[in-house]
Amino acid sequence: MDTMITISCPRALEYMGDMNAEFLRNKVLDMTWLCVKFQQLEDESSDGRMHLLIPQMIEQCIIPFIYRFDVEEAKVHFASTSSRLMLTGLLGRETWNSITKSTGHV
Repeated sequence: MDTMITISCPRALEYMGDMNAEFLRNKVLDMTWLCVKFQQLEDESSDGRMHLLIPQMIEQCIIPFIYRFDVEEAKVHFASTSSRLMLTGLLGRETWNSITKSTGHV
């Protein structure tokens, strides 16, 4: 079954990032779950668009931690050794390094 994603809300990724940040912060979900779900989205994407969106979705999860909570809490979720390994495995080292550079903190 083909999965079609249409985003008609200009800030949809930002809203999803805000929700996922809250869920991570409150331990409703964890980085393992998030990475597994992002990988499933990529695997089910027949046209490759999810490969382009997933890094943006992850970056939009990091930003609320930095600006609404604090940098140290962002590091707990995104800069731990296990999180870095999962995210690098999902995105590739170059993309993960680009995200960490663009957020400037994690």
